[in-house]
Amino acid sequence: MIVRKRSINGMPVGKGKANEKKLQNITIKNYEINNSNIYTSNDDTGKNDNSSNHTNSNDKKRTFFDYYGCIYPFNMPISLYKYPPIFGYCSLSDFQEIGAKRLALLQFLDTCTISEDERDQYSNGLKKLEKNYSANNYMENKSKQIRQKIYEYKFGIQSMKNYNKEEMENIIMTDLLSHYILRIAFSKDKEKQQWFLKQELKLFTFRLNELKYINVLNAQNISESERGLIHLLKRESVEKAEADEPDIYLDAILITQFKINIKESFKYLEQNEKMLLNVHNDSRISSFLAALPKAYVAKDFRQNYEHTEETRLMPQNLYNVYKQSFPPCMRRIFVNYLKEKHLKHWGRQQLWLFLKGAGMTLEENIHTNRSIWLQSDKFDKEHRYTIRYMYGKEGKKTDFSPYNCSKIINNFPVPSSGDTHGCPFKNFDEAHLKKLLFFFGLSDDQIKSIMPLKKNNEYQLACVKFFMETHPGSTGDGVGNHPNSYYIESRKCVTERKKKKHTQ
Repeated sequence: MIVRKRSINGMPVGKGKANEKKLQNITIKNYEINNSNIYTSNDDTGKNDNSSNHTNSNDKKRTFFDYYGCIYPFNMPISLYKYPPIFGYCSLSDFQEIGAKRLALLQFLDTCTISEDERDQYSNGLKKLEKNYSANNYMENKSKQIRQKIYEYKFGIQSMKNYNKEEMENIIMTDLLSHYILRIAFSKDKEKQQWFLKQELKLFTFRLNELKYINVLNAQNISESERGLIHLLKRESVEKAEADEPDIYLDAILITQFKINIKESFKYLEQNEKMLLNVHNDSRISSFLAALPKAYVAKDFRQNYEHTEETRLMPQNLYNVYKQSFPPCMRRIFVNYLKEKHLKHWGRQQLWLFLKGAGMTLEENIHTNRSIWLQSDKFDKEHRYTIRYMYGKEGKKTDFSPYNCSKIINNFPVPSSGDTHGCPFKNFDEAHLKKLLFFFGLSDDQIKSIMPLKKNNEYQLACVKFFMETHPGSTGDGVGNHPNSYYIESRKCVTERKKKKHTQ
């Protein structure tokens, strides 16, 4: 289990028996949960001496699933995240793993889901899909991809036939803890808060929609006379009572409450800055929490992105810059390109759009690739149109953006023999990745610091770590979410380093 409850012979462990390896584990205190109150446990049994004063009239403890507001049994936990996890412990490696997986899931949602405008365009036939591939099929395929990612990252159980309570409890705790890890990590910046809320809302809405496909058990019927009173009820005024609501209102009510809970939480953290600083200053997790929001969302590097003189990539500086400032994925493609004088389809797509995002004009991009290609006349005949198409000068006249890390990791096909596209942190085995990183100039110790992230499938954080090792002193803002963010931050760092050197 990723998240474990501390216990001995089935009994909760109190403060006196906390895990001895405090620097290696994040411990969550034991609490007693009642219908009306939550309070800290002080003794070895986990019970408070004054527990009788905290119970309601029924003196009935709420269950694990009641407290967290998770719909159970259901293969995906659904929570309004009103309360954080309140018991158990989690190793630092697991803490980082589930936080990174939650971020990866949200980034996948960001790139996988489509906007209302896009949905309308597909529905109206304004975009051409593959032959015999309808808009409904397209949407179903998107849902299938999201579903698979949720199961892959262990935020749901694919089959409910053989589940057990302990497994479901672990799924719920993992879901809750990962949500709060990101909530804390994203709490310092308004823009990042908004992105976090937007993606969490997508996940919550998706899970609600999934409920429509399961059978409802133990439904409580109401009489016709009671049903006739529904229109007299104002849902805003109903408190501490049950109200029968038409289905069309339920999603809106839950989604509104979900947004309120998260927004109020961010407001609370802003008002308690000292408490938040204590968490971010915890040496065990500070660097990890700082890295998460840096890899959160990609900027849009279209043709109109305003590059400075220091950041704009040109044919004149390309060969001096690529070793310093190309991210590992692009550097690998470019090195192979110079060697083979040729690129396969996905390598061309990934690199040529990256060059565009790095500031190359259309003619510069064409000139650069023509000069590298083995046969320049063949390049003009077969590939010049492709680059013009990327810049919106041919076909649909669409100004295409470079691929961000999430799309490269999640949506690109698996490389086959001769392919150079993709993310090396994902696609390379450990031996080949070590060899590549050594070729890029990293020491054995630096490589060792990156490999655990590779093993935990934390590919974007591995890229952040690579950047920080090769750019000491940089903030690394945006690195790990987009190859062009990596490039720009690198150029800024190199420029700043040169300025300091000249002033000394």
